[in-house]
Amino acid sequence: MLKKSLIYDYPSTEISQNMSYQSDNLIFSNISPLLEFINQSKDHIQNQDLVSYLNPKLDPYIIIDQVDKLQKFWIMKQDQDREKSVISNSINFVYKSLLMKNLFQLTILNTLKKICSLTAIYFLDLTTDEIKIYEQDSHNIGKPILYLGGMTIIYFIGTMFDSLFSIVENKFLTKLKIITQYLIYQKAIRTKYIQETQQNQQTQEQSANINNLLTVDIEQLNGIRWGVIELSNSIFMISVIVYMLYLKLGDTIYKGLIFLLIAIIINMVISIVTIYFFQIALVHKDKRISLAQDVIDGIKQLKYLSWEKVFNDKILFHRKNEFRFLSYQKIVDTFSLVFWSSISYILLYIFIVEFINNGKTFQSTNIFTCIALFNLLTFPMTSIPYCVSALISMRVSFGRISKFLDQPTINQNDIEKNSYQNDSPYTIEFPKSTFQWVTLNNLDADSNFQLHIPEHKIFKNSLNIIVGKIGSGKSSFLNIILNELEQSQQIMSQQKIKINGTLAYVSQNHWLQNKSVRDNILMGKDFNQEFYEVCIKVSQLAQDINQFPGNDQFLLGPDAKNISGGQKQRICIARALYQDCDIYLLDDVFSSLDIQVADKIFQKTIQDQLMSKGKTVIVVTSQFRLIEMSKNPTLILIENGNVITDTTMIQKFIQQESNDNMQSSFFEEPTRQPNRHHLSTQFLVQPQEVFENNAEEEREIGEIKQETVNYWLQSMTWPVLYGFLLSGLLVIFSRNFIDFWLRAEITPGNESFNFLNDIFGYDFETKFTDLIWINFSVTVVQSSLMSVCTLLSGWKIYKKLQQVVMNSKMQFFDNNQSGKIINRLSNDTLDIDYNLPWYAGVFLNSLLQCIGYPLGLVILFPWMILVIIAELYIFWVMQRKFRKSNRDIKRIQSSNEGENIGYLSETTSGLRIIRAFERQQFFIEQYINKLRHSINSLGISNKITYWINVRLQLLSNGIFFTVALSLSIMLLFQMDVNYSTSAMTLTYAVLVANIFNEAMKWYILTESKIICVERVMQYHKNPQEDNKHVIIEEVQRQKVLKDIPSTQEEIKINDDDIIVFHNVTLTYDQIHEQSKEMKYALKNFTLKIKKGEKIAFVGRTGSGKTSILNILFRLYDFQAGSLFIQGQDIQKLDLHQVRNMMSIVPQFGFLYNATLKENIDPLNLIPSKQIEEIFNQTGFRIKGIIEQNIHANELNITGSNLDFIIAKSGSNLSNGEKQVINFLRIILQNKQIVCLDEATSNMDPITDEKIKPLLSQLTDWKKSKCLIEQQLWKKARLQKQELIRN
Repeated sequence: MLKKSLIYDYPSTEISQNMSYQSDNLIFSNISPLLEFINQSKDHIQNQDLVSYLNPKLDPYIIIDQVDKLQKFWIMKQDQDREKSVISNSINFVYKSLLMKNLFQLTILNTLKKICSLTAIYFLDLTTDEIKIYEQDSHNIGKPILYLGGMTIIYFIGTMFDSLFSIVENKFLTKLKIITQYLIYQKAIRTKYIQETQQNQQTQEQSANINNLLTVDIEQLNGIRWGVIELSNSIFMISVIVYMLYLKLGDTIYKGLIFLLIAIIINMVISIVTIYFFQIALVHKDKRISLAQDVIDGIKQLKYLSWEKVFNDKILFHRKNEFRFLSYQKIVDTFSLVFWSSISYILLYIFIVEFINNGKTFQSTNIFTCIALFNLLTFPMTSIPYCVSALISMRVSFGRISKFLDQPTINQNDIEKNSYQNDSPYTIEFPKSTFQWVTLNNLDADSNFQLHIPEHKIFKNSLNIIVGKIGSGKSSFLNIILNELEQSQQIMSQQKIKINGTLAYVSQNHWLQNKSVRDNILMGKDFNQEFYEVCIKVSQLAQDINQFPGNDQFLLGPDAKNISGGQKQRICIARALYQDCDIYLLDDVFSSLDIQVADKIFQKTIQDQLMSKGKTVIVVTSQFRLIEMSKNPTLILIENGNVITDTTMIQKFIQQESNDNMQSSFFEEPTRQPNRHHLSTQFLVQPQEVFENNAEEEREIGEIKQETVNYWLQSMTWPVLYGFLLSGLLVIFSRNFIDFWLRAEITPGNESFNFLNDIFGYDFETKFTDLIWINFSVTVVQSSLMSVCTLLSGWKIYKKLQQVVMNSKMQFFDNNQSGKIINRLSNDTLDIDYNLPWYAGVFLNSLLQCIGYPLGLVILFPWMILVIIAELYIFWVMQRKFRKSNRDIKRIQSSNEGENIGYLSETTSGLRIIRAFERQQFFIEQYINKLRHSINSLGISNKITYWINVRLQLLSNGIFFTVALSLSIMLLFQMDVNYSTSAMTLTYAVLVANIFNEAMKWYILTESKIICVERVMQYHKNPQEDNKHVIIEEVQRQKVLKDIPSTQEEIKINDDDIIVFHNVTLTYDQIHEQSKEMKYALKNFTLKIKKGEKIAFVGRTGSGKTSILNILFRLYDFQAGSLFIQGQDIQKLDLHQVRNMMSIVPQFGFLYNATLKENIDPLNLIPSKQIEEIFNQTGFRIKGIIEQNIHANELNITGSNLDFIIAKSGSNLSNGEKQVINFLRIILQNKQIVCLDEATSNMDPITDEKIKPLLSQLTDWKKSKCLIEQQLWKKARLQKQELIRN
């Protein structure tokens, strides 16, 4: 549970400001100073500017502290053996405890609002009846004036109830979001990794994407307001209105009631179908976002392979499936929208025609009261299907969240932990047991990888080295210690693993945060400069840190993409050292390091720093020279899922591996001495200020640009949009026409509409039927065109966004967290698909009514035009203050949401490391602090909306007050007051009072959601890869040439020169005219590589070796010099043509959640049989991929499983297995130039030496091979080596 002190752990300025917080009042005047501040400010609003407006009772720290207490109380009440499901079961208890009171208050206040509206209609009926009497007796003025005053007061009371409702609603929605986001993050940080297997995929059994849970599903939970409150009140409203109609129309309403009941049933069915389509669309959305996450994480490897288009198409395939069901949903929505848009006039037609056919006349009832009631009936009747839809959507999302919260959690009781200082001589004690990865269901248990451990004990202060082939389970062994695997149900041990001491873990997949070097190393611990410097020194980081701008304050950027793999690994090692734990788990940490640095770290860090201080170290490695460097290490062999501690078997394995290593050779050509060509390089880095500027998402300032609005409108295509607008005008005109026609029918002697007799005939029912059909027809056209507009904009905007992201240059991905990019593809796309078109459509209809009803009001009472003009002016003044504030707050809210998702994505990718160091609480507190900014901006955004709403309602009440006052004056002075005119004027005044507020409310929502289009368009500015040629800005070229004068050597290219670098200069710095000092990755670099030549670039980690491949594959544009491939200038070649000339195996290759066949050949160009043959030739043993039988230590390959499902990012494979799969790609591609970037760093020696001659055999001897390697001992048969120095 969070410590109580955390509630007040804010800067002193924030405390003083927050103590001055003013509670919300009925007109929300407490935020008026903020609106003034925002309107006067020319800069972006910042989160610290909003702190004083945070309601202390809604502070996330306060709410989460309550949640923790409730969870603790719930756990005490439950059976401890069911701890796995405690969180998921407790969510109902937490919701009821913290939200039920607010939900009850909202229901009561909403009911009181509805009662005010019904009472006003009742007073309207009484008033018009009294005016009808006034026409006969002019002295009857007291009652109508009294009723008019009563109506005015009732409307003001209703406004106050609405304001109170808004205050409670803000509390409710804020608490709901805090609770749900906290529970999801809390669960995510405790959830075990779930291995996805083939069965999972076949049954489509997978948990929801966590980004969608935090965006789509939490948004759907807000539907509880509609699903519970509005639904109950809509039923209440319909019941009361029907009863009031019965009082006015008598038994003639029965036929209309039957129609109404049938309509509700039909729309219930429509709502269920709509939700069904929405659910399926969400499944495809999860798949799309999951694939997009894989693609963005591996975008560099995709660009190397020139696979951007194929994966863009794969993502679009999921989008098409998602969009197909969205289209079905819109088609069904169109039927519902048409019906409910026309229902009030259809019911009016049924009731009145039945009323007239029963021999009654208009004079025997108050027709305008009926019109007002039917208009009042429209909203609850229209709401019912959407309320049911919202309720079902809420249940669906609640189920998805509950399912996520039901996932297996790290149970601390599975491992017995004690102090390192206890009397036991052992630090870890294993009972005889079998472990396996967690799966989604029991169907996968048989196919799941298992690791069998005999009874084994690890001594304190011992060095333990784990060896084995790739995929044997070495990393799984460490994960058992980390409590990430579960015991097999078939072979469940009654004893627990005992761990005496704290754990530190360094994984082979580096994980660092978008923070400074120092913050990453500290990982929340207090700064101890002396110990910190020791950790830096023994991790061999001093030289690198001295090169960083700002030294250890250098910001690493998203995923630490601006430093090399070796530098990442050494920072991770320093982080582990600084945590000062008792037991150190090092998972193949030396594979990313050059041999000299690796040896120094092994000696200085493991031998001198850790072992000398009594620590226990467990190292996974394939580098047997480290065994020779060790002092009495304990060796553990893992083979085929079995942990072997027998010394004889281990020695035999090592001897076999060492002999194979000695006997094999990579290439058959004779060895040549390395060419010590001096490559003048600087550390690959981007300046600190670049990443600081990108730490916060880009936000626009000022008005929503017309360019943004035009882009959104153009995506609908202008003819369709104009048709939609025109049909909307016709809908409003047809309704007003029917109202005035009915007025003429009621008024004796009114012949204004006699011309209709020539068109439709003289029969009242015939004319009414034809007018209703006209209205219904234009409504069908309008609703259909609205759906078409929605679908066109959703598809076009997303397709453009996806294309822009995929074609963006690497600098964009270097500077942006994947979570922020995913937020555009998920949350903003959701708004464009659903919320924005819906809000805009309702706003347009409300706007047209704002034109139609006031126009009718002015026709009836001409002097009202002065009042309307005055109110429009007041509205214009208020909206100017409101709109800028609303936009800026919405922008910072969107930015805060992006920060939240980015942080979530960042931390969930490093869960094992976070849990290993037991830093879960630290990261939860960090997340809560970010959530605090998001929640505060959300609450203020809501309050600003309420601020304008209450003022608009008061303005609308002012219109009714003016009409009531005008009628009262006319009655007092006994002026001529016509019943039909007065009744229709009051009816329109009631409608205007409602519709003005509705129009502004939906305008506010529309403007807030169009910001998502603005955010999408920000990515349109991304520098795009030019497929035709390299574009070097003149400012960059001149700056570089001025700094580094290029030589004037003539470029000579021979026929056998396959790659030629000539005076190439590369910097990753952002260059502009004011740039003073730049760091160069390559500087006047010249090199020729001949056909068939095998060349290796060697050097210290971070020296710039990968930069050569970066420009060779045109991932980055160099600023000066020339580069030729096969005699052609790559600046003049098509980008994909350049990349298709070469194949590459990067250190961390791209894998995604699909079959093995799809991962090797996503283009589906290679026959399955050919891939199987390659697998059979290699004999590689990859668990789950090669079906194998072992007899007498001989491997008999029976077939390969190309349908094996590779999990997200290849998480169900070891790093060595991933590299094998990437190797097989280039063998099958069979290209002229082969590049290897630390391609075998995670392989065991046998696999390493097997794959190299295989590569030489299966590729033509004329092909060139370029290698980037840290391990110099591997290159025994190279023709040329290029030594790269700083």
